[in-house]
Amino acid sequence: MMIFDGAFINLEDISFSGSPDGDNGKAEKGQVFAKRLSYFRTDSRFTIHDKLVEYQDVLNDGLMRRWATLLDELSITNQTYLYMLADSGMPADLRLAFLVELAEPMVEIVNKEKGIYPSLHPGERGTNLKQCLNALGNSYGDVIFFAENS
Repeated sequence: MMIFDGAFINLEDISFSGSPDGDNGKAEKGQVFAKRLSYFRTDSRFTIHDKLVEYQDVLNDGLMRRWATLLDELSITNQTYLYMLADSGMPADLRLAFLVELAEPMVEIVNKEKGIYPSLHPGERGTNLKQCLNALGNSYGDVIFFAENS
């Protein structure tokens, strides 16, 4: 549901019941956070303050199955995206460079899902990062940069 809100809420602590090591989920406060990457804590500079959609209006079994399949296809691309938007302490220019590098896998996935970039084949000769960025910007630039264009 945090995805539909456009950002992850900042979690204070995480605990699990039925822990495999027999402690019944009774970990020291912050112990679980110490072992996880911080991509569940959105950097305030990248927070969208308006909901993207009302999830109660669109969420159903088919959408959740589709989302699970897409997450599997995205694999490291999605994790990189989340981590680059996270409050990780990494310099913003480095995070933005990593986000730019995600253009090629995004074009590949959008092409597979929607078929709108048939001439682009990331990873093959003749398709480069600039072409992928241009294609995504032309298709989704108004949505991505809505706040900047207002």
